[in-house]
Amino acid sequence: MSNWYIGQHCVAIRNHSSGKIRKGQVYTIRSLMASKCRCGGVYIVVGVSNGAPLGECQPCGVMFNCNGIHWFAERLFAPIEEGDISELLEVLKTEKHEL
Repeated sequence: MSNWYIGQHCVAIRNHSSGKIRKGQVYTIRSLMASKCRCGGVYIVVGVSNGAPLGECQPCGVMFNCNGIHWFAERLFAPIEEGDISELLEVLKTEKHEL
C-alpha cells in the first residue's frame, strides 16, 4: 500500500535525468498512478509537462499513455510530514548533490 496522496507535499531526494526534478526541491502531488509494468510502484505528477503523448518506464522500457504530463517514479521523492520540512532540508544540504 502506498503512503502517497494527492495534495501531499514531497521533497525530491535525487535529481531526475532530465533536470526537471531537482534534489531538495519541494513539490505538491497533483496525481498518482500505479505502475503499468512489472517494476511496480507508483508514478507521481507534480505539475511538470513533457509534451510527449507517451511515457516510458526507464528500468524496463514499457510505454504508457501520458498525454503530455511527466510522470515521475516515486523513488525520486520522500513524503513530508507536517512540521518535518526544515529537518529534512537540512539533511539534504549536508549531502553531496548529484549533477
